[in-house]
Amino acid sequence: MNLIKIVLVCVSLFVCCSSGDRSSHQQPAVPHNFILLLDLSDRLQDRNQVDRDMKIITSIFSAFKSAVKKNMYIRSSDQFNIIVAPQKNENQRDIIQMENQLQINLKSFTTGQKKKQFDLFEQGLTSRVKTLYNFAVRGKKTSSDYFGADIWKFFNDDLQDIIVPGAVNHLFIITDGYIYFEDYGKTQHTKNRHSSCKFMSELREPDWEEKFDREDYGIIPTSGSYPNLDVMILEIDPEPEFPDEYSMLTKIWKKWLWEMKIKKVHITKIGPVDKVNEDISEFVGLSLTKVGSLSTPEGIPEPANGAKLEGRFIGTMEGYSRELVIEEVFIDDDGNSNFVYSIKGLGSQEKHRNGKLNGSDYSIEFETIGAGHYEIKNGRYVFMSSRTSEWTFTQI
Repeated sequence: MNLIKIVLVCVSLFVCCSSGDRSSHQQPAVPHNFILLLDLSDRLQDRNQVDRDMKIITSIFSAFKSAVKKNMYIRSSDQFNIIVAPQKNENQRDIIQMENQLQINLKSFTTGQKKKQFDLFEQGLTSRVKTLYNFAVRGKKTSSDYFGADIWKFFNDDLQDIIVPGAVNHLFIITDGYIYFEDYGKTQHTKNRHSSCKFMSELREPDWEEKFDREDYGIIPTSGSYPNLDVMILEIDPEPEFPDEYSMLTKIWKKWLWEMKIKKVHITKIGPVDKVNEDISEFVGLSLTKVGSLSTPEGIPEPANGAKLEGRFIGTMEGYSRELVIEEVFIDDDGNSNFVYSIKGLGSQEKHRNGKLNGSDYSIEFETIGAGHYEIKNGRYVFMSSRTSEWTFTQI
């Protein structure tokens, strides 16, 4: 009798541990929140600047796409937002309408909708960004036709509402580095602190840095603090007359952002776009995934014999009859078939899990039941576990 009790206790402990291991797979990934703030001031007059902005936006979106793909689309709660820094006299209603079309929140879609909605957003992104830039430069021929970008106002009034608690928040500011805007009743000034960069004219002398520190020059910190925000500033374009202009701009930005409790700040001077791409990838810790259609890449063959991966599979698992259902199949940029599957009869722990099939080595991997290999017979897939007789499934 005592032996039976010991065996029952051991079995109970094994089941509990196994359940704990499986539940650990279900921990949601920390979402990424990508925010792009655009300075659409007279910097757009510079040669090829609009084209450069377009390429940088594409690169940032490709990093966002990598974050989404890491979660197999269906588990993604990532967000992407393009926002225009406030400007005087711009038609804010038109701007808001365009911004609304340049935002996506994967958390707001059901599992079955996420990839489709992402693809639709991706397909329309380039044309929508072009529409926004065409609106920004329309009818403007000289610098006086443009109004400055009030980046300070964005930080003070808008940023807090865009930050996602519990997410990895990335803010990319595409600007020449100068916070200049028209005085229309909202400019703030306290001693040597301003809500713009107009004080820089007082510092362009050899001992500028000592004066900057001693007399506490800089941008006024806003009312919010952002310890869960990383900031990358791109396309800093210093005026050439003063040799320390870039160093001064860098010091101004870092002091301002650090005072708002922003710990990670990266500033990139205007330069080769390829170098900018490397900086973006390193900044977010994600590779830049090719942006475009997610259909089968050129040169990657469709499954042999016309077999289709989706559908029902009948088989055995650890000696018990089971039914496997595969749904939501898509081909990634490496030519692998990613899919969502459920195994009936095992409860919620086997519902809507992730799998991957590699066509180059005929391997398959399931999130919960492990790795195996496959073959195609008479146009149907047959899956077999890497461990002898652990599981096998045949498509019906």
